[in-house]
Amino acid sequence: MDSSGSRHVSGGLHQAGLPVRVLALCDGLLDLGSDFFERQLHIALNEFEDLLFKSAEHVRGEQQSEHFGSLRNLKRTRHDFIPQFLSSLEQQLAGIRQPAGRMPRADAAVEISAELRLLDVDDFDLDQIQTNMAGRCESQNSFELFLLAQRLGVLAAGPAFSYEQVPFGPKRLCDSFRSALACLGLDPDGTRQIYHLFERHVLGHYAELLQACNAFLAGKGVLPNLTYVPFRNPLLRHKRAATAKAEEAVAGAATEPASAKIYTLFPNADAPKKSAGHIEESFSKLQHLLARRKQLLNKLNSFSNTYLSGNAAGDGAESPSVAASDEQIGGILDEFQRNAVSNPGVGASIQHLKHDLIARLRNQSTPDKELTLDPEDSDAIDLVGLLMDDAMKSINPGSPTAQLIAMMQTPLIRVVMRDKSFFSDRVHPARQMLNILAEAGFNWLESGDADDGLQGSLAGIVGSTVRDFDGDSRQLLAAYEETNRLLQSLIKKAEAAERRQIDVSKAKEKLRIARDRAEKTMSGLMAEQDIPVYTKAMLNEAWADVMALTELRNGAESDDWRDQKKIAENIIAANTPANDGLSNALIEQLKLQIQQSLSLVGYHEEEAAKIAVNLIERNAEAPEPVPHEKPRLGESTRSVSTDIYDLDDEQKALVDQLKDIPIGTWFEFLEPGANRPSRAKLTWLSRITHNVLFVNQRGHKTAEMLLEELAVEISEGRVWIQQENKQGIFERAFENMITSLRNFLPGGQDKNDD
Repeated sequence: MDSSGSRHVSGGLHQAGLPVRVLALCDGLLDLGSDFFERQLHIALNEFEDLLFKSAEHVRGEQQSEHFGSLRNLKRTRHDFIPQFLSSLEQQLAGIRQPAGRMPRADAAVEISAELRLLDVDDFDLDQIQTNMAGRCESQNSFELFLLAQRLGVLAAGPAFSYEQVPFGPKRLCDSFRSALACLGLDPDGTRQIYHLFERHVLGHYAELLQACNAFLAGKGVLPNLTYVPFRNPLLRHKRAATAKAEEAVAGAATEPASAKIYTLFPNADAPKKSAGHIEESFSKLQHLLARRKQLLNKLNSFSNTYLSGNAAGDGAESPSVAASDEQIGGILDEFQRNAVSNPGVGASIQHLKHDLIARLRNQSTPDKELTLDPEDSDAIDLVGLLMDDAMKSINPGSPTAQLIAMMQTPLIRVVMRDKSFFSDRVHPARQMLNILAEAGFNWLESGDADDGLQGSLAGIVGSTVRDFDGDSRQLLAAYEETNRLLQSLIKKAEAAERRQIDVSKAKEKLRIARDRAEKTMSGLMAEQDIPVYTKAMLNEAWADVMALTELRNGAESDDWRDQKKIAENIIAANTPANDGLSNALIEQLKLQIQQSLSLVGYHEEEAAKIAVNLIERNAEAPEPVPHEKPRLGESTRSVSTDIYDLDDEQKALVDQLKDIPIGTWFEFLEPGANRPSRAKLTWLSRITHNVLFVNQRGHKTAEMLLEELAVEISEGRVWIQQENKQGIFERAFENMITSLRNFLPGGQDKNDD
């Protein structure tokens, strides 16, 4: 993307007096950053506009006017936002050779002009949001960021940058973003919302920028051989890597014939499952793995230790360190819990909480002893921090779920300081509570029809638990049981709603089959008969509805259905020119039968009587009556011919295999313009009409389509089958955390598995 129109606004890079080679390299980095940020920020701003418009549609009156005013203001000012952000990036690179303590901050102008006051709540919220965003981004991209900090240190002719000062680093990007936001003039709610979009669309793809910057500098000869390669056991070097095997499997799937492609959408039921004990470790083993991680990271760079630097500030202290008492720590954690309940939208990370805890303990220290955390407790908090980092990758940071889990972080610190079995006990109350909160959020709060009442109930349960929590796991067990009862009641309601939807679909199918049979019967009776247009239209429509309703009530083999067919034959006979006509007695009886039958499908008595006369008593001299347009019986259920879908061989194979798909399979649908797919469950499928029904978690219908249409959507990538994973978010996070820690051992995880 051409960003020339928005680059070099201030000209700071070319006026910084940098050496020619350093200037050329910084200019190349700025080009990479401009392309990346302009593209991702455009996406974020477009989504923000959509959110503002949708919000305006859901309110009325003065609030709607305010929303539309914000939308107009955004459209007017958004063109200034990206140039200001890119100008701030240019200033970062321009100051690359300035001393770290004098490097200009992107938000300096904001601080100078700020009004003096004790505390601004909104600013405090943004500080917390920025700190959490930068911390998550750093922990997720620590090694690539470490390489970039080393290479930029070469350009600066000094040591490697710290993560907080590295140009293009998460901390300074957040500062630049905050500075550029001033031109948009957003209210506090809008500011928080766009921060979450910035994290999703910019920091969420930050790894791409880091890889591009490192590749560019390495290609230009800046530490080209700098890399990080974990030590591997020489005996295992020739074993096939799991990643390579997975890539080969994907490549093999791409060459499969069309008839086999659908199987790549399903979980592999034949794959061996890991036992629960395979990924569990005792706390002492986790401590050993964590110590190995500390050792290796500290060898790489003292700044690369994100979670494990809590005691760094006290390394040179002259006074001896003493582990704080339970009462001293408990008092501080009590205050943290009160803050979490009173400010649920401000979720501090575990890293931030640990640093605050250590700082409070230092404030309580005396000249002869410095209060600190017990090493075991410190390690336990570090492990929880790694766990939460991994789990939060699967949770939208601005969602209600993220707020609820953030409130649980201080009680979680209390739990692991008291009970180290948290790390090895899969049914520990704290783990159960985390899993059920994540499940409730993913299934019930993140859907399009989120229930504010449910969110309030969950917030009440979590709030009361956090407010009164003293470290006793029984309190968490009680909260888990209360939350589980709440979700079970929702599940029962959803199952009842789903059954109603299935019953409706089955009834529609029966009506469709009955109507198709009736229409074919009428077509067969009139195939070779020369009858008036009016009579033919009434038999094809009104009388077909009569026969369809009769079949639904009594069946297609019943005497009533045959009687209705006989009446149709008599009507045809009465309208056939070659026929001598019917007897007067039969005509009167036939008119009465027609009138009674038509009343069953919604015709009024007078209207039915008039139709009966028009059908039986033909008057050659009178003009032919015009059939009245009337809604058909079950008009919305009319069958759609599958012939309208021109399917290729792959799509036809998909249709055949979708016929055998298990009921209850979850699909993901990517709607046009949507940023994330929606989930829906296949709850009913008809092999006769090829109709399929999808419902959401609450049992409400979300889609109804033909198998042919579903096959087209799957083949074109707009629908796919959701891979089943019975593990909860936090159980997967435990597995990922332990696997990651094992990889720091010589020989990696394989050594532990032998």
